[in-house]
Amino acid sequence: MAETTKTAGADVQAEFDALRRDISSLTDAVSRLLGETADDVRDRTRDRVQKTATAAQQAASSAGTRVTDFVEEKPTTSLLIAFGVGLLFGTFARRS
Repeated sequence: MAETTKTAGADVQAEFDALRRDISSLTDAVSRLLGETADDVRDRTRDRVQKTATAAQQAASSAGTRVTDFVEEKPTTSLLIAFGVGLLFGTFARRS
């Protein structure tokens, strides 16, 4: 009976060792998966930010070009518009 107990104890120990290895492997796999997912999210976010920044720069450049063209074509109208906008801002600033 003592040998049966030793054999059973050895079997249980072997099962625990196998379970520890399986948990360790699973933990490593989950860590790799989460790490890769975080890297993927970071890369996608970086790409989106770069695309948005590029689009904003292009839009600002286009708007600047249009304003410059308008001022060159109609300098008097541009000056009157700037004066009117200045009056509006001045009025709002005094009320605040």
